[in-house]
Amino acid sequence: ALAVGLSFAFLEIDIALASVTIGVVAGVTTATGFLVGRKVGNLVGRRAETIGGIILIGIGLKILLDHIL
Repeated sequence: ALAVGLSFAFLEIDIALASVTIGVVAGVTTATGFLVGRKVGNLVGRRAETIGGIILIGIGLKILLDHIL
């Protein structure tokens, strides 16, 4: 955030417009995620939690093995 703020200052970008744009994009992305999650959650139910857990464990193991090896 510091680097972006400094870059905006050096490039003389309107901070208010950039902040509103970032906020709108983040809000739309979040709302889309909620809607898609609700639809997918209704379709797959509890299996989604299990699949998500397996994916998180896999990511954790990959990070661990990357640092060990």
